[in-house]
Amino acid sequence: MGNFFGGGNAKYMTILATALHISMVDVLAGAVKIPLMLAQKTMLVHSSLAMFFSDFDLSDIWFRIAMQADIFKIWKWILWIIAFKVIYKYSSKKAFVLTGIIWFLGAVINIILQGFSPLA
Repeated sequence: MGNFFGGGNAKYMTILATALHISMVDVLAGAVKIPLMLAQKTMLVHSSLAMFFSDFDLSDIWFRIAMQADIFKIWKWILWIIAFKVIYKYSSKKAFVLTGIIWFLGAVINIILQGFSPLA
């Protein structure tokens, strides 16, 4: 993303190493969510704004939107902003906008695909 749309120049191994390190947040997310899943005996455990909804209904568009505001997703987004600033030497604004576009497009795709879920 930074190489193509941001006009940056970074080596593949640098981006790969950064992506792998940022993905370690998912390990922590699993360490937090798995005990909750076992205790509640359900896979529908949320660390997002969706936890404030009374019922977990994937057919509700607002519920699916709230699911995108996950604490771990936001943490990873912040780490990507920092990575873009360090790797590409972008300004905070440029890093925020480029990573924000990626996050927003991913959120929209997730919201649409979750609407096709058999649970919806």
